Amino acid sequence: AQSQQMERKGEPTADPKAADARRARRPRMYFSEGYEEARGRFLRLAASAGAVVQSLELKGQKGPSGETLAIDIAVLGDAKEESPRDLFLHTSGVHGAEGYAGSAIQVQFLTRVAKDDALRKKIRKMTGQKIVLVHAVNPYGMAWMRRFNENNVDLNRNFLLLGGTPPSHADMRAGDRRNAMYPVFHRTLTPAKDAPC
Repeated sequence: AQSQQMERKGEPTADPKAADARRARRPRMYFSEGYEEARGRFLRLAASAGAVVQSLELKGQKGPSGETLAIDIAVLGDAKEESPRDLFLHTSGVHGAEGYAGSAIQVQFLTRVAKDDALRKKIRKMTGQKIVLVHAVNPYGMAWMRRFNENNVDLNRNFLLLGGTPPSHADMRAGDRRNAMYPVFHRTLTPAKDAPC
């Protein structure tokens, strides 16, 4: 207990190895052991944070323990606004097995919002702004620890841009299109000091 008090005050602890071990464990508390746990945590915390949640169930597929597989979407901020002025989108699990890192980020963010009344109120009052968290874009891959979905498709390699005939990745690789949207996102990625998060 004395070691923890000293560490909180910014003073060196009596046992630096113990302090290092405590710091190393902190990030792990946001990681889940499996898909079912990750999904349950995401849904509970989204509700506690005051998010509007929508779940898109993957029909005809189940996880290793028979659990429901779904893409879960949590919306914070101006949830009713169909065309928000500002939108922050965070997805996890496009490559299913890699979804646990993205899920941990979402769980950490939702934990902070759920625990901080002032932050929750600030987010609730946002107008024309949304925070959208998409949990497990590839729930099958996340549950079964695979990069591919239930149809053996690598979702990250199958995005097509409209406009080509037929639509293709060539549009994305064209020099005049590369990073064309960055100026639109720059303000969101580098917010002013008074941003809510």
